[in-house]
Amino acid sequence: MKSILAGAAVLGAVLALAGDLEAHGGMYRGPGPSIGPPGTGGGPVTPGGGGPTTPGGGGGPATGAGGGAFTGGRRAVGPDYSGWETWWNFNKHAYLNLRARLGSRYSITGLGRDGVAAEILPAGESPRPSFSELEQEVLPVLRALLSEDDPDIVDSAVLALARVTPASRASLVFDDIVGALQHPERSVKQAAILGLGVLGHGLAVPLLIEILQDSREGRRLLRLTQEVDEIQRAMAAVALGYLSDARALPALQDAFARSTDAKVDLKASCILALGLYQEARFEILPFLLEELENTRSADVIRAQIPIAIARHGEAARPALPLLLRTAQSRKTPAFVRQSCVVALGRLAVPEDAEVIEALRECAEKTDDQVTWHFAFIALGEIGARAAADPARHAQVLDEVGKFLLRHLVRPRNTSQLPWSATACALVGRSCAEGSEARKLFADKLGDVWSETRNPSQRAALAIALGLLEARSMGPALLAELSDSGDLGVKGALAEALGLMGFEQGAPELKRLLAEVNDADYRVQLATGLGLLGDLEVSGLLVKELESARTLWVTSSVAKALGNVGDRSALPPLLDLLKKKRRPGLARAFGAVALGLIGEKLALPWNARVTVGSNYIAAYHTQSEIMDIL
Repeated sequence: MKSILAGAAVLGAVLALAGDLEAHGGMYRGPGPSIGPPGTGGGPVTPGGGGPTTPGGGGGPATGAGGGAFTGGRRAVGPDYSGWETWWNFNKHAYLNLRARLGSRYSITGLGRDGVAAEILPAGESPRPSFSELEQEVLPVLRALLSEDDPDIVDSAVLALARVTPASRASLVFDDIVGALQHPERSVKQAAILGLGVLGHGLAVPLLIEILQDSREGRRLLRLTQEVDEIQRAMAAVALGYLSDARALPALQDAFARSTDAKVDLKASCILALGLYQEARFEILPFLLEELENTRSADVIRAQIPIAIARHGEAARPALPLLLRTAQSRKTPAFVRQSCVVALGRLAVPEDAEVIEALRECAEKTDDQVTWHFAFIALGEIGARAAADPARHAQVLDEVGKFLLRHLVRPRNTSQLPWSATACALVGRSCAEGSEARKLFADKLGDVWSETRNPSQRAALAIALGLLEARSMGPALLAELSDSGDLGVKGALAEALGLMGFEQGAPELKRLLAEVNDADYRVQLATGLGLLGDLEVSGLLVKELESARTLWVTSSVAKALGNVGDRSALPPLLDLLKKKRRPGLARAFGAVALGLIGEKLALPWNARVTVGSNYIAAYHTQSEIMDIL
């Protein structure tokens, strides 16, 4: 195995809602959509660092139902994550872009190689709190929470401190986060490990290396008398990926090489970390390519490699031939093939005719459902690049567009329709506004919307129309929002109306928000209003928070406030945190909400792990990170 350098020269335990809610440790994920992997199961769950999801910590998306683990590369019997809703849940942050749409002080100047906003610039007066406000009002309260007994409150506060504090001001909270490493509760240790990566300061690199290596110093940092457990070492690897420091590359390589495939979390997290690196891309790629060809590696570990490669963008284009061969080989395991298809979509350009043809074949002929679902998304991504320069890529745009539209109108399988619809939207939204091509996609999606009655398909079609900003469909979507009895569809409609900027829908969204009882639906309604730039939504949620009498309502309102709230949400959230008589989970959700409102990045910190992932092949530690609010 080549050296990386030489080659180039939390899932918190689940909370069950059965009478009273009982915490089992970990950082809050919070109520999520009703369908999908961790963070998408209904009901409050903890924000990121508790015990294994399943005995043995085998991996795979975890849910409130406790299924879906991967062991030895095989998927255990459990919930089905192959639906379109799961993909949307893990990829929508880059499309919703709530911070920019909320009149935020942040203006997105471009998307990075991993699909996450690469740069954010001041854009005038903002309803969001400035860091000086956070420093004076929020940081002292979060720091005070670190001395409380409830680990759910502590681990939420630790991560909130890290996510709101710029690396340039890391000295304000660095010692607090390091101190939390010695907390007796495992979930708090894991929150602190991740927090050191999220904080983004190089001072954490030597500490995280010691934890990754399970050294005597690493055990001292965590106040352990025995070895550092695998999940904590895996979290340290991911945190090092966030820091992207060249000093950690030898340690990541060594941890990978010294671990057997039985340590799925540790080995896979080293790969995930290498994909997160912002620098040293050319040193990392040879190592990843060599490991992708290692067919003896466990499927779940090997499946992380194409995703890690793709996250290096243009620098990784030399990997296209190997990714294509691996995707086409009949000997390639399903998890690995799925990841290769995702990677091809993220790396290929319109000139890569062989890749486009292979993806079309995957979409039409592959037996594995997930593979052809991902193939549609990949074609949509490549088609979007062609649509961005139609004069140069007219033929590719025409061929890919016709292919996707054909499968939209006449899908070979009903489960294809949400994927072809989403792919059409990805291409159409890159066509010039007012162009015939964009209008064609919108018209066809509208026609299919009018004909289908399947709830999942209608939800996907609504989002596709929202992504296309097809405002002519706004009245029809608004009418459906008022009439439908399916909360899954209604939630998608709320987001779609926000995405397309259909401001006439705001009054109805507000009316429904005032009446809603469902936690997930409440968040989606608030998201729709936030996308419309309606700052009144924060006041409505603040009133609801102040009158909330149940943990279920408190937690979902806090999450909604975190997603769309402005500085006016700070006083009631801070008041909630200061009242020790309030339920511990409610106060922990309040800390999560403060972290979301004060997020220093344009998108949630873990979007770098969720966007463009193969969540089907997720392992335990990855699932924890993807779940954290």
